[in-house]
Amino acid sequence: LKSAGTPLSTQSVGPSGTTMVSHVDGADVTLRADSSGSVTLWRGGSITGEAETFDSGGGQLFVLEGATVAGRALVLVGGQQTAAVWDVTGEPTRLLELGDDTVAYSAAWSGPTVAVGTLEGDVRRVDLADPDAPVPLPDLSLDEPMAVTGLAMTPETVFVGGVSDTVTVFGVDGTRQADLAVAGTVISMNTSPDGSEVLAGTTQGFGYRFATPPAGPSLIDSVEFEASANAVRHLGD
Repeated sequence: LKSAGTPLSTQSVGPSGTTMVSHVDGADVTLRADSSGSVTLWRGGSITGEAETFDSGGGQLFVLEGATVAGRALVLVGGQQTAAVWDVTGEPTRLLELGDDTVAYSAAWSGPTVAVGTLEGDVRRVDLADPDAPVPLPDLSLDEPMAVTGLAMTPETVFVGGVSDTVTVFGVDGTRQADLAVAGTVISMNTSPDGSEVLAGTTQGFGYRFATPPAGPSLIDSVEFEASANAVRHLGD
């Protein structure tokens, strides 16, 4: 007896509206943030097990970025009136709040450093090498009152999207290194696993691949899609 059927996908249904998903590499934790301001997480690499839920303390959520730092599973949860780093190694615990006075639209990790892009065009950063003793780093600014809608980081640079037709590149010391031309506004960014490249997707349906220092910052190539590039991911190849 043979079947032409295929296994059904496993789904976890949450509130309607914007939904963000992230997986913390090295910790086997999968998270979902939703429009209600809640975060749901599953452990063990499956969403069929028992879920844990915690309240972010903010409104609608737009950002969910996880990382493993000092052996602990950390996640940046951002949106309306919140941009907080949570430790989800065990029971979810908020370590610090970076954005209860703004709206967070983007975030990125590079090693133990996390950055958050705000509604006002600023990038707030903190070093979490010791998660229990966060060290604030100087803010970066686009000098224009517009949301930071894309962020990517390497140990040497911060790539910032938000200004129309531009990716702004800062050194980690805050110096403005370059303004790279793109078509549209950047709404998604991702760094390659080795930090040598950054991908950017725009509202005009373009994907860009940039070299990071020492080879860049500079454009490597680009590709055009049929719709907005809402998400990009560098697989390392």
